Amino acid sequence: MDALGNEIFRILSRAVLGRLQFALGNAQAAGRYLSDLPGRLITSGLTDPTQPVWADAIETLITLGELERARFYLDAYEEMSRRFSSAWAAASAARCHGLLCAAEGDSDGAFAAFDGALLLLNETQFAFERGRTLLCQGMARRQASQKKAAREALEQALAIFEELGARLWAEKARAELARIGGRRAGGDDLTETEARVADLAAAGKSNKEIAAALFMGVSTVEAHLSHVYRKLGIRSRAGLGSRLATPVDTAGKPVDEAAQS
Repeated sequence: MDALGNEIFRILSRAVLGRLQFALGNAQAAGRYLSDLPGRLITSGLTDPTQPVWADAIETLITLGELERARFYLDAYEEMSRRFSSAWAAASAARCHGLLCAAEGDSDGAFAAFDGALLLLNETQFAFERGRTLLCQGMARRQASQKKAAREALEQALAIFEELGARLWAEKARAELARIGGRRAGGDDLTETEARVADLAAAGKSNKEIAAALFMGVSTVEAHLSHVYRKLGIRSRAGLGSRLATPVDTAGKPVDEAAQS
């Protein structure tokens, strides 16, 4: 029993260090901590799929291009997730499945897996996992040259990470947005998601109703509205209706309609 307890402690300690390195973008360092942990868990009979180390290790292996090893661990992880009643575990396994499909060139399989993961997470309060899944989805969309869909997913991920104070993950989302090109996130114009949130808020919908309509968390709605207020130069939703109805130039400033005619 003491030997098993010591092994669990070693695994979880390495898992934390690996997770940090992965968040920092140091995939090689993360791999040194994480790559053998799923195998050690299986050998020790520790098959709880709610341990974050499973998804972290598999995602790291995929990032490093060790796809065969990632597939072996993912098969075990998916089987455990099916036996364990946990939306979090099932969604995390689906996210890993999507990443593996994307790495193998199966874009349709990747998008279907990410959509399935997000559908599972819509029924939960796991905002961080939703952010990670949207980040992965955005990356896959970008790699498939689907710029609009990629930007939409990445902007949602960024809003979640910023709301949670997950600075390292927010930086990842910003870096992916920068790779898309075109309009930069954080500019004066509203993103597509921000515009949808703003329209619903201007129509009198509560944050909870907006969250339900757009399949996002209430905290994410609040983060989007905060960005909207800043970009439009207002302090609350009270000014949304008139502000959204006012034409603006590329700098977000009101345009004199008479001057346009």
